[in-house]
Amino acid sequence: MTRPSERSLAPPSDLGSLAQLIDRLQIVAADCPECRSLYIVGGPVRDRLLGLPLAAAKDLDFVVEGDALAFGRALEQRWGGQLRCHSAFLTCSWQGADGSAAIDLVTARSESYRHPGALPEVAPSDLAADLKRRDFTINAMAERLWPEPLWERIDPQGGEADLRAGLLRIHHAGSFRDDPTRVFRLARFVVRLSLQPVDATLAALADIVATGFEALTTVGGDRLRAEWGRVCSEPDPFAVVRWLSENKVPQALGFSGDSPALEAVGRMFALRGQGRTVAPSDVLMCWWLAGRMSLSAQESDVALEAFGLQEHRGSWLMQHQAIGRAQQDLAAQVTDDVLEQCLAALDEPTRGALVALHPQTAGAVKRYESVVSAIAPLVDGALLLAAGMVEGPAVGQALTKVRIAQLRGQLRSTDDALDFLGLSTP
Repeated sequence: MTRPSERSLAPPSDLGSLAQLIDRLQIVAADCPECRSLYIVGGPVRDRLLGLPLAAAKDLDFVVEGDALAFGRALEQRWGGQLRCHSAFLTCSWQGADGSAAIDLVTARSESYRHPGALPEVAPSDLAADLKRRDFTINAMAERLWPEPLWERIDPQGGEADLRAGLLRIHHAGSFRDDPTRVFRLARFVVRLSLQPVDATLAALADIVATGFEALTTVGGDRLRAEWGRVCSEPDPFAVVRWLSENKVPQALGFSGDSPALEAVGRMFALRGQGRTVAPSDVLMCWWLAGRMSLSAQESDVALEAFGLQEHRGSWLMQHQAIGRAQQDLAAQVTDDVLEQCLAALDEPTRGALVALHPQTAGAVKRYESVVSAIAPLVDGALLLAAGMVEGPAVGQALTKVRIAQLRGQLRSTDDALDFLGLSTP
């Protein structure tokens, strides 16, 4: 039997657009023989205790004591929408016919791991076992949606007490070894929720970090990249990176933890506030390039292996060389034609990395992106071909030649450009 907490909530008044969803779930639960009970679990319960409205929850997870797959099929039959089943894990996701965000439905289950980092092997169980398999006690709370008493809070691991005390606690010492992605979630919750890991949780973190690369990468590159994406989606991702670095996690994965590298990562994140799109992979590229300034090639290549990015090594090395050349060329005050020659061949992520790694180039890059690149070319390849040029490398060379002369103020019109190339207007 699960032990309810001492406090049960009245039906929340902050359901907003979720009220209809909850009603529909409860209607189907009452008519579905395979659903003995239904709970909302994890983050939404935690966030409600923090005073956040349930309607603002991004990820909605529901646990079915019984058969979540059968419950999902009953939902689809009654209300339409789309159901996606993951039978191996006893889960499914359902999206209503109105196109609202999909919800996750999970059969109450126990988990075991054949080896560290493996995907879990699951078996149907009850709510108590399901809550105990979760990452932290603050995420191991549920509220009953059916049957009565509705909105009763179930908290067998003391998550509410930990939350109110500002503590973050794993369930057992091997939690991070079972699933190393929990290390990143630990950092995210520390920063976003201002929580302090208890000593046993910090000891378990230190243990897996001390074991090093092999222990942290058992989950594979795909899952590590997905977790890194969640780090980058945090309100203050750089604070999460700093906390991870203070606890030697990136260093164990092959990334540099020295101040210049971290400062470059911070500047890369800061570019988002300047209207620039910065993808999670762009930040990893910048961090990897920064590491090549302080780590050996062999050491920095470990990071590519950790995140399954070995195929990017060649292109990132080319970008590293291009950034180095651009940084040298932009060291002095430069004219618009020099900006074009230095920066036109660099894509936006590489120009962002240039600024992050060499902040003294920020002004030049800004002028290139806001002024120089906005100046319309006088000619294009189609026009040159129509004017009699033979298709081939000479066309590109001619376009570059005209562009530089244009930015130097030597050419002002299309006719000037064609004249410059010895061509006639077609």
